[in-house]
Formats: sequence, C-alpha cells, structure tokens
Amino acid sequence: MSNSLISEDLVITGNIKSASGIEIQGSVTGDIEAISVEIGTFGSVEGNVTAKSTDIHGSMKGALSTVSVTIHSKAEVKANITAEEMASENGARIAGKINITGPKGT
Repeated sequence: MSNSLISEDLVITGNIKSASGIEIQGSVTGDIEAISVEIGTFGSVEGNVTAKSTDIHGSMKGALSTVSVTIHSKAEVKANITAEEMASENGARIAGKINITGPKGT
C-alpha cells in the first residue's frame, strides 16, 4: 500500500487515520494515527501523532507516540515525545518532555 500525500496547498482540520503511511507537505490540525508519518519541510502538524515510524522535517506541536523518530535539521518540534528510539540532526529545535524507552523486550 502506498503512502497518502497531503500536498502543500492542502489544509486539513480534523483527525486522520490510515492503515499505511502519510506524507504531510501541507497543514494538519488534528490527531494522526498511521503506520508511518513524514512531515515534510513545509509541512506542519498541530495535534497528537501515533505511528510506528516518524520523520519530521517541518513543524509539529502536540504529542508524539512512536517506535522510531528522526528529527531533521530544519525541524521545529514543540511536543511531548515517547519513543523507543530517537535521532536528531544538528540544527533541529526541540521543546517538550522526551521519554526514550529503548527497544521493548530487552
């Protein structure tokens, strides 16, 4: 199943649930639940995100619950993050509570 794309000119207000991945280049105000979530450089999310993997290049405000998150150099994240693993690049701006649990079952 391919990823769903929310393009740069699209603004969504409401919750989104997907059985696959979501790539966000536009703006979402609401909660997102998906297998994977990628917030593009010009993308923004204000709400709670739940996913197995999350890649953030743009902006996010809310809460994030994920197995693996990568926060890229141009990202701005104001969120409480719970993840098994996290990577962040130099230049990434992060504010909020961060709880890295490590892999489950070890």
